[in-house]
Amino acid sequence: DKIGFETPENIWLKSKASLFKRLILEAPDVPFIKKDLLIKEFDQIMLGKKPFDWRVWRWINFFRWLSLKGVKI
Repeated sequence: DKIGFETPENIWLKSKASLFKRLILEAPDVPFIKKDLLIKEFDQIMLGKKPFDWRVWRWINFFRWLSLKGVKI
């Protein structure tokens, strides 16, 4: 991948981890997503037990979109 400059997503994620975790927890439930497992993985990444994973941003954005748009699944 060509990257003109790298953004510090990992740093941003860790600096606002409690906010992002709350956004996921407070978002509407989705039948095909087990939030408890997602949060467990999120916590492991935040504690450094698992490497940073770009999927975390997808989780956050998906749940934020659900919340903001009032989407019911």
